[in-house]
Amino acid sequence: MRHARNGSLIHARKVISLTGSDRRHQTVPDLLVHGFEIVDGVNGRAIPDPDSVFDSRRFEHKYRQPPKPGEIGCTLSHLRVMQSVAEDPSCADGQWVLVCEDDAELSPRFEKDIERVLARCATLDMVMLASVAAPADVRWRDPITVHTPISPMEPPIVSFGSKPLLRTVGYVRPEVMYGALLYAIRRPAARRLLSRIDGLPYFIADDWNEYASLGLRIGLVRPNMAGQVTGLHSQISEILNGELWRSSAYEPEPWRARLRIRTRLRRVGQTVAVGLADLRGRRR
Repeated sequence: MRHARNGSLIHARKVISLTGSDRRHQTVPDLLVHGFEIVDGVNGRAIPDPDSVFDSRRFEHKYRQPPKPGEIGCTLSHLRVMQSVAEDPSCADGQWVLVCEDDAELSPRFEKDIERVLARCATLDMVMLASVAAPADVRWRDPITVHTPISPMEPPIVSFGSKPLLRTVGYVRPEVMYGALLYAIRRPAARRLLSRIDGLPYFIADDWNEYASLGLRIGLVRPNMAGQVTGLHSQISEILNGELWRSSAYEPEPWRARLRIRTRLRRVGQTVAVGLADLRGRRR
């Protein structure tokens, strides 16, 4: 494990991986080089009584379909990590814990940028560092986050002579954001999140809108700081997230529509609204 250096904003780095998974020797070793430590994931198919640990009825009411074992296991795995963060007295309130899934492939600039990115996130509780719909460092359309305006309160991070040249970081209203490939969370946020879950868990692990509804200030980094390793099987994305990505919310607009003045004005208005909400949230 790479321990936090004096003055580092990162307390720990954790990668969720099922025991016995092929990814333990396919993709996880590359993450261990970057200081991530393995957290054994929960195998949803091995839970004898899922209803004793997960509210399937509430999940079905929320997402209009029953949860699959992989979805239950994924959510419980991420909550296990958050529980460990909440109970870790050595983690300062201002530090971050990085959490990723075992199919994440970090940006070549990850180590150079991650501290600078997190330094811009002091007013946030959780930060989505990568979705699963675009590779790392790609600035063109990411169907998961392209419809999510970022608050303009923080200036972009500039890396001269490097790709990407700019990274945008800031507060968002995550109505249509999904993806838990790589994110950061702080200890107070983990404690607050766990304390506000009413009863058993009932949501998918990467539903950022749900985290926001529980009172957390959510941030987004664009472009991604990691990408999903291609060629790996993911039952969860096929079962639920794949359907969400194919919904109208993620359908790209025709280029003519993107160039219309009305469209541009609407997006400017959305960005201003998010910026004002960000400012109000900072004053609380």
